[in-house]
Amino acid sequence: MKQNKYFSPGRFIRLLKNDWLINQRTYLFTPIAIGIAIYALMFFIMITSKHITTGQYTVFFVFYLLMVGAVVGTAFPGLHSRVKTFSYLITPGSTFEKYLVQFMMRIVIFFPVALVIFWLSAHLAKASSMVVDPGIGIDPAIYIADFHYDNFFGLLYHRDLLPTILSIVSYATLLFAGSVFFTRVAFVKTLILIKVIAISLLLWFLLLSYIFFPIETHGIKLGIPSYAIGDIDNFKVFLYCWGGLSWIFFLPLAYFKLKEKEA
Repeated sequence: MKQNKYFSPGRFIRLLKNDWLINQRTYLFTPIAIGIAIYALMFFIMITSKHITTGQYTVFFVFYLLMVGAVVGTAFPGLHSRVKTFSYLITPGSTFEKYLVQFMMRIVIFFPVALVIFWLSAHLAKASSMVVDPGIGIDPAIYIADFHYDNFFGLLYHRDLLPTILSIVSYATLLFAGSVFFTRVAFVKTLILIKVIAISLLLWFLLLSYIFFPIETHGIKLGIPSYAIGDIDNFKVFLYCWGGLSWIFFLPLAYFKLKEKEA
């Protein structure tokens, strides 16, 4: 049938098994490694400061996302070596199937596992700090709060919750697209690209501020005027659009770039 040209369940399962056989050590040991790393970081901070609030877990989580992003940013390992690229491209399977295998393994499956690992690491770090320093207080929870995702995201306003989650998705899809776009050290190059884009946007908005808000930006002022749009400001509107919607662009970009390589 015509759809078999793009997707065949049997062929997709074989590609999935083949990817697992080749990269099973990466899929098994990498989550363990980043779990140990974030556990060590939180444990050190806890026994040093002896005061961790729910809000402070945000810093740990952002740092953790960078490590998780390294896994997503190394998708399509067969494309990161000229020797392996040809062999990968002629592997039986459609472009969509090869794309879907990596998307499933690196985002759909890995991200939920990574969230569980962070939750376990946070609780283990707190338990370990209590053992090392039992004299921290009668009620340890007063100084080192328990980590729960409902409390973590509960710190956000209701309207900020969905854009925040979609921003994490956009971050993952950007790294995923970068792994196809760049040949070598794709993760590092993608992070550099993110920084370049952020600085470029900042300079662009700064230029627009000088053009459209000459009074507020009179003289040498690097700040960008803030103004209300309804009950939110212009910065949040930008973050909502950039973080919440950019994944719609990055996912097709990764697919068509892979298709271009195969062509």
